Amino acid sequence: EGQNSPYLLCGVIAMAFRLLAIVLTLLLPRLLVAEEAAVRLCEPWQSDYQGEDAKGKHVIALWNFEPGEKVEDASGQGRSGALRGAKISPNGRFGSCLESFPGWPVEDKEHHAMVPNHPSLSPKGGFTLELWIQPKPELNKDYPESFLLDKKYVAHHDYQMILGPASRSGERVLRVCLGFGGDSATWYSQPLQLETGTWYHLAFTYDAAGDGRFYLNGLPWGGQKNPGREAVVPGKHPLSIGDRIGSYHHGFPGYIDQVRISNGVLEFRRAKFEMVSDRS
Repeated sequence: EGQNSPYLLCGVIAMAFRLLAIVLTLLLPRLLVAEEAAVRLCEPWQSDYQGEDAKGKHVIALWNFEPGEKVEDASGQGRSGALRGAKISPNGRFGSCLESFPGWPVEDKEHHAMVPNHPSLSPKGGFTLELWIQPKPELNKDYPESFLLDKKYVAHHDYQMILGPASRSGERVLRVCLGFGGDSATWYSQPLQLETGTWYHLAFTYDAAGDGRFYLNGLPWGGQKNPGREAVVPGKHPLSIGDRIGSYHHGFPGYIDQVRISNGVLEFRRAKFEMVSDRS
């Protein structure tokens, strides 16, 4: 019996390894799937959002501006709005879209889609704003800033996305102003050169810790870190798409499509692979 003890111990160890292999075989795929699900890959922003990209738990609201009396929320969250001065156009990036028009100083009139206030429209943590825009000829060097999204107005609550006035070279800077209750802070993009009749995808991500980043057609396009900032403070204003909430109205002279607001900092950058060695 004493002579057989080493063989018995080896058998027990071998059996233990077999059991461990079986357990890993059963659990490892589940662990990998869970890890993959926890990491969101690059958003398919070049296509019409469908499935989880339209109705996933991270989506706060999505407006595709389909024909009709109301501006329906395609996310299923019920954040539908109404047209006020703007209209639905068939010339969208993905079918139909929202068409807005010049405001002040051309005329101080509203041209937007207005979505009633709701607590869900004020993100509790990090979030992402994104939309497609196509300028019309009225967005010339003489036209001032244009409001693309506005839930802030003049208060220190929520957010607004504004396309600034043109520089001497015709470039404009996109800025996002966030309200923190007692005051507000602003994030700025790199200059954009926008051409009439061309569609552009704009995105802004904010991590609820002061880091705001811009993306133009999937490329990083500036941003800053404002230390000490946290999540935005919710306000009571409705959400205006395509114009400022109130006077002076600054409608965007152009078309707007696929406006999506999401929880979390989403990813828009494309991966780039480069050969750095002769060996592969």
